[in-house]
Formats: sequence, structure tokens, C-alpha cells
Amino acid sequence: GANLSPAGVRLFGHELAPYPEEAVLKALQRCMREVTGRLSLAHILDRIDDGRPSADEAWATVGTRDESRTLVCTTEAMEAMEVCRALLESDEVAARMAFRDRYKAIVAERRSEGTPVKWYASLGQDREGRAPVLAAAVQQGRLTAEYAAGLLGVAPEQLAGIAQGQRPQLAAPVAALI
Repeated sequence: GANLSPAGVRLFGHELAPYPEEAVLKALQRCMREVTGRLSLAHILDRIDDGRPSADEAWATVGTRDESRTLVCTTEAMEAMEVCRALLESDEVAARMAFRDRYKAIVAERRSEGTPVKWYASLGQDREGRAPVLAAAVQQGRLTAEYAAGLLGVAPEQLAGIAQGQRPQLAAPVAALI
């Protein structure tokens, strides 16, 4: 590969500084295996795992017409879904292709801006299915226990039990609504 000038090394270092060192080192390892020719900053940034799912993983989460499912996804996935929602009704393959293109563009833009990944939940109509999905997202570090518990109307310490199928003790105002 080509040698970088000291100024080039400083520029790479400045651009990569916001990312965790381990993520940058893994991206560089991938670059060594995958990139032929001159290494660019884009090659490295494209390979940094910043917690965002791949386009295919994101589609598997949001590419559904099932309104009963509770979804935990990134803001980029929901934004990309808006582009192809109408297509999903008539041509699922075209919808998936449109989603992938838009999702990749949004993620590239957010990464170049240094915007951290943000996860959120979209509650489905199936009330019984909400708790396990939200509890799993907390365990994966995608949602805070406080956020998930607030959506369910329970105390954060009850999430682990809910994930194991225990019935939650609902706060009085929430219990009155059910």
C-alpha cells in the first residue's frame, strides 16, 4: 500500500478519534483483508462497527406489514422505511432494494457527521409481545431499562422477570387503563 504523509496520518487520526479504538482496529484489519489499492478514509469508516445494523439486518426488523409486532430499530431504519412503505404493498423486492439504497446513504451520512446510533421502540398492537422484545433490547444494550420500563408502565427492575414470562406489577395509573 501507499505510505501516508505525516499530515495524512494526522488527518486519519483526527477523523477516527471519535470512534472506539477497538472498533477502528477491527475496521483496519478488515481493510487489510478486503481493500485492494490505495486505502482511503471511506474504506475505514465503512467498516467501523458503530452499533448500526447492516442494511439486511435493518430490513429484517422493519420490512414488515405486521402492525402487531413491536420493533426495536435505529432512526436510520425508520427513515429509510418511509421511502419504501408504499412499495411494500405492491412489490416487496423493489421495496427492499429501495430500502437498502436509502438506508446505506443515510447511515453513510450519519457516520460522516459522527452521529452516534440511536435505537428506539415502535410498539406493536400485540401487548403480550411487547415486553419480551423490549427486555431483549435492554439486554443487548440498545435501549435503557428506564426507557423500556416506561413504555411498559413498569419499574425498571421488573424487566428481567418480564423477559422470563412473569406478569408485571403495573403502576396503578397504568393498571387502571387496562
